Amino acid sequence: MNNKSVTTKAVVSANNALNNTKKRIIELIKTEGGGRPEAWKETSKQVKHIEIGK
Repeated sequence: MNNKSVTTKAVVSANNALNNTKKRIIELIKTEGGGRPEAWKETSKQVKHIEIGK
C-alpha cells in the first residue's frame, strides 16, 4: 500500500468519524436542549459546518 492510499484512507476515516460526531452532537442538542426546535436548529447548522483542521 503506497503512502497516498494510506493518507486517503486516513482522511476518509477521519471524515466519517467527524460526521458521526456531528450527528451525535445534533441528537444530544435535540434531546437535552429542552425541546426548543428554534434553539437546536441554529446550533445544528453551526455543527454541520465543522471541518477537519478548522
